[in-house]
Amino acid sequence: DGSAVAEILVSLGNLHLEQFRYDEAEPLFRRALDIQKQALGEDHPDVATALSSLAAVSRSQKRHSEAEQHYRQALEITERTLGPEHPTLTTTLAGLGHVSRENGQTTEAITYYTRALRIAEQAHGSEHHRVAHALHSLAVAHFGQGHWLEADDYGRRSAEMIVNTVRRAAATSGPVARHEADQNFHLFWLRIKTAYRLAQADKTRTADSTREMFIAAQWARGSEAAASLAQMAARHTRGDGAHARLVRERQDLVREWQRRDKLLTTILSRSPEQRN
Repeated sequence: DGSAVAEILVSLGNLHLEQFRYDEAEPLFRRALDIQKQALGEDHPDVATALSSLAAVSRSQKRHSEAEQHYRQALEITERTLGPEHPTLTTTLAGLGHVSRENGQTTEAITYYTRALRIAEQAHGSEHHRVAHALHSLAVAHFGQGHWLEADDYGRRSAEMIVNTVRRAAATSGPVARHEADQNFHLFWLRIKTAYRLAQADKTRTADSTREMFIAAQWARGSEAAASLAQMAARHTRGDGAHARLVRERQDLVREWQRRDKLLTTILSRSPEQRN
């Protein structure tokens, strides 16, 4: 099955992309795109997925014009085949927002990010990591324009969501806490910079801003230590007794949640007739 081969190629390409191995990721995405077009036609959601992946490589290599072209093609295909509010659009819209911001078109970037945020909230609820990422992107864009209050609002909401995720995982073996905190430390650094700018603009906010900067710095620097402590606490309760059973149950539930969340994302990325 050519389509199945293409899915594997995209998955391999994403692994290389996450490790910044762009030269190895790009040919995999291009091959997957060719296979999808031949097997499914030019106008299919899986073709849009491959285009978005290829766009991510182009953007990472600073080929912004090429990245924008791929993202726009992916956007048009997804809107035409799955509708303008489909959850998979969040990735494409975020990519277009990043390209626009890096090209100095911040107002246009904010439009893309705002739409991505609305779709993510409708599809996943207000506590999903995609919502947090959309909020952070809006915070970065407003920060770049000197809109300190807007940047503070979006950045605070994004950071709070990551903190809540880490705290929910604190009694488990730590993979969620480590991943979310370590992968999103930049959210907390943005909180520090925004609080500093607000304090400069309004001296009456100095005390509050100082407190916010201190807390954000603890999360930015202490995320790995916190995850390690969570792992240690879990190990010490892995014996017998009610507490140990609760810890193991929570660990199992978190792993099940991760599995189902990944499955949900996979299912939503398919066209309606392919969903089971």
